Amino acid sequence: MNIKMFEVRDRNTLIPVLAIQLRPREEVERFLLARAGYGYTPNDQAEYIFLCKISGGTDGQYDPFLWGDRTMLNAHLHIAKHFEVLKTGDVVDVEFLLQETRVAKQSERFLSGPAGITG
Repeated sequence: MNIKMFEVRDRNTLIPVLAIQLRPREEVERFLLARAGYGYTPNDQAEYIFLCKISGGTDGQYDPFLWGDRTMLNAHLHIAKHFEVLKTGDVVDVEFLLQETRVAKQSERFLSGPAGITG
């Protein structure tokens, strides 16, 4: 498995997410993923990106279209398409991706004080 974390942003929104590329590291993982319906070969299985919100709750999806909201749908599609080049901590700005803004949002981790949760 290949795991990364991202900051999903939209209008007045910051959603911390965990993305898992279902790329098996050993035969038992390949077998279990195959039995769960994620394809038979490691290459087939690596096409799936499981995305879950990590700020409470248990929301998680392998299919971007099952989210039911524009923020997570568009973030998931972008993460799945660009998983290999994205780095942990990258900001996935839905407004910017949809060309609703001209400048991509910066991470809130660079803010000082309570909003940036530093120190």
